[in-house]
Order: sequence, then C-alpha cells, then structure tokens
Amino acid sequence: MSSDGADFVDRHMAEFIQRVHLVMPIADDLRSNDMILDEAYSNIKTSKTSQDKMINLYDVLQSGGPEVKSAFYRSLLKHDRYLVNDLGKSTGHIQPGPALPHASNILPGTGRQSVERASDEESVGKITYYTNNDLGKGADGIVFRGFFLCDDANKRPAAVKRIELAKQSNADQEVALLLKLDYNPHVVRYFCTEKDRQFLYIAIEQCAASLDKCFTKENHFDLHGLKPVELLEQTMIGLKHLHSHNIVHRDVKPHNILLKKDSVSFTVKISDFGMSKQLADDRQSYSMRSGALGTMGWNAPEVLDESRKGNPTSAVDIFSASCVFYYVLTGGKHPFWEPNRRAGNIEDGKYNLDGLQKDKHEDIMAEHLIKYMVTKEPKWRPSAESVLEHPFFWSLEKQLQFFQGVSDWIDA
Repeated sequence: MSSDGADFVDRHMAEFIQRVHLVMPIADDLRSNDMILDEAYSNIKTSKTSQDKMINLYDVLQSGGPEVKSAFYRSLLKHDRYLVNDLGKSTGHIQPGPALPHASNILPGTGRQSVERASDEESVGKITYYTNNDLGKGADGIVFRGFFLCDDANKRPAAVKRIELAKQSNADQEVALLLKLDYNPHVVRYFCTEKDRQFLYIAIEQCAASLDKCFTKENHFDLHGLKPVELLEQTMIGLKHLHSHNIVHRDVKPHNILLKKDSVSFTVKISDFGMSKQLADDRQSYSMRSGALGTMGWNAPEVLDESRKGNPTSAVDIFSASCVFYYVLTGGKHPFWEPNRRAGNIEDGKYNLDGLQKDKHEDIMAEHLIKYMVTKEPKWRPSAESVLEHPFFWSLEKQLQFFQGVSDWIDA
C-alpha cells in the first residue's frame, strides 16, 4: 500500500498543485510525524496561495522519497477523499512516467512534463500559455490555461487572454477596469499584460470553472457546500462593487461568473470586462452608439429595441442577473425559454418562472425578487444594493423576526 500511495502521488502531482487546497492540514500531519523540517514547514505556511504552498510541499515530497509521498497520500485521503477518488477514476488513462521534474516544469492542468519547452507552450515576457489548452472565448479573444511568473522562482497559475493588436484599445480599457476593481474578492484578479508582434496577452487569476459548467449534463461540478443563495449573493456583491465605481459590465451571464476554489468552498468572481463601460462621474447612462449589446438571450430589452428612447444604464446588469438567478435556482433553466426564442421573448417581456418550486420558501422569496429584477422597464428594476437587501438573502432568523414584528404591529 505504501508503494501504491507513492506511485499515485507521482502520477498526479501536477493535478495536486492545481487542486489541493487544504495544504496546511496535510503539512501539519507530516510535521507531526517528523517528515518535514521546520524551515520547509515555515516556507509552506508563509506562502500566500494554496498553489504556492503546494509547490513548496512538492519539494518536500521529492526530497523525502516514497515514505513521505505515502504519508502525504494518507493525509490527503483523510482531508480530501473526494479529490483522491476523482483522480483515481482517470488512473487507467495516465501512464507513470520517469521521476518528475521541479514543479515549475509541470504543465498546469495536464499532468505532463516539459523537458525544456513543450511544443504547445508559448511564452511572452512573464506570461506562458498552452495553445492546446483553451478555457473558452471571451468578448475580445481566446482564453488559454497558463501561468504568470511572479518573480524568478515563483509561478502562479493564470488564465491568459490573447487579443489581436487591432483590438488593443479595448484591451487597454479592460485592463484599466481590472486595475480599478482590483482586490475586491468577487472580481477576478489582474496579474500583468505582455505584447508581441501579433497579440496582446492579459494574465488574470485562474479559477476552477465558470458557472455554466456547473449545470451541464456532461459535467458534474461539486460546489462543496456553496449554497445557491450564497453564490447569488456573492455575484451581487461583485456587481455592486462595479456599479459603485460607475462601471456597467454589459455581459453578465453564467460563462462570465467564475468559481475560485478556496480552502473550504468556492468564491464567486465576475470576469470578462471586454464589453464593460466606464461611465463619467456625472453620467448614469451610456450611448447605444458605443456598441456592445452583450450576449443574445442574456441582454436586457432596452439594448435590443433600437426605437426605444433613452440610453441604457446599469439596470442592464440587473436584468441579466435576474436570468442568472433563475438559471442557478433551477439547475440551468432560462426564464425566457429556449435559445432561439429568447431574444423575441425578452423584447416582449414574456418570461416563465415555473421552474421555481411554489412550496419552497427560498423559491417563493426568489420569485418575488426575480420579478422585480426582470421587469421590462429599466427604471423599475432595483439597484444591486437594493437586491442585496431583499429578504431572499436574509437569514431564517432575520425573516422570522421580521414577520413576528409585522404580526405584533397588526395585533397592536
């Protein structure tokens, strides 16, 4: 069994660096069994991210040999059996290789080694990305899996957005918005920008998945206890932060809502600001001539109706968020039916919330809020701040206190 555990660790070390988040409990186990020196333990403990902690722990495993790797395997079983089982499903497809190189030479998310430079690896300045490992398409370019070189010794996993130079003005605007919104926990973090003769490259923090990957038949994505109401609350906190800086996202949809794994659960991150609009301090709306209609089927009716008087406001994000609310609460359904009917139904204000359960208290609260957010007239939609104050987000205790207070007032 000891040898099996060590072999398993060798086969899946690249995945461990990406996916092990409970690093300190494992390091504590190894330290209590005298398998890790104080200096190495201190390096792990003071590392800022779980990936950085795991890279330092990797060096310990390599120098400690099979015995330490087996101890790591046993501790991982104790703290994250789900991950071990998930990786075990693919064991038959991953062939054991020679001794792994240093962690900095492991291709993120692939489990393969690079000798000096993999054929699918491209580097520009501090950014490296893998051309055969794209994460999807953003508003202005393709997003690849890669990493960002923090300094001479440390690499941080990153999502790398590659944009044609012809669209540099859009990219510059996106970077400016990311910098303005940086350090909010519910907005994706910006790392750096690099440039070559053909493309501009933007490196941002890499997340586990986008929201649309959680509700497909092909993929089962474990949210590790993150409740729908918590997910939606974090989304609205992110939108509130954008709107407080007079920024309209203009493309709110499940694909642009990311999930970042932390030590316990997930944190919601709003991403892709390629269509976003920074309003002047004295303005509350933007001109339709600025383009960026958003994604068909998720955009607000006022951006579809060319004859409509008045310019769009941040209320377009609230409308899109209402569709996301319904999508999350119903496991992937849309309030405006199938994709080929959505645009017409949105223009006509025809929505269907029958997917919500009429006998479920949370869904009753949600239906009231969604109807408020999805209304065709933008001036009647609530602000992001008002959405967060809705009873849907109240604790059960607060709701009971409220209804008790109303009851006492009626009886008085």
